[in-house]
Amino acid sequence: MRKSEIAVKFGVPASTLSTIIKNRGVVEHGFLSNKKAKESRKCTFPDMDECVKKWVTQCRDQGFPISVQMMQRKAEDFAKELGYGKHFKASNGCLKSFKNRHKIVFRRLFSASASVPESVYE
Repeated sequence: MRKSEIAVKFGVPASTLSTIIKNRGVVEHGFLSNKKAKESRKCTFPDMDECVKKWVTQCRDQGFPISVQMMQRKAEDFAKELGYGKHFKASNGCLKSFKNRHKIVFRRLFSASASVPESVYE
C-alpha cells in the first residue's frame, strides 16, 4: 500500500504518518515502555480485590444487578473484615481502577422481568 492509502485507512494526515515512520524507533520504544508500565501496576490490597471480584462474579452469575454504590459498600465491608478499614476508601478512582483491571462494564439491563408495566404507557 502507498502511504496515502495507509493514512486514509487509519484516519491520520499523510504528514503524521510520515513522521511516525521517520521516528519509528522512538514511537515503538514509547509504546512498549508505556505498555510495560501499565502491566506492572499492582493492586494495593490483592486479597480484598479478589474478594470483590468473586462477589461481582457471583452476583452476575445469579442475575443480580449491581450498582456502583453497592460495589463500593461491599469493597469497604471486605476491607473492614480483612483489617484494612483504616487504610482503604472505596473511592470512584479505586472503583475505576478495579473495573479496568478486571474489564468490568456497568450497563443498564433490560429483560422481560424488568419491563415497564402496561399501565405506565396506556
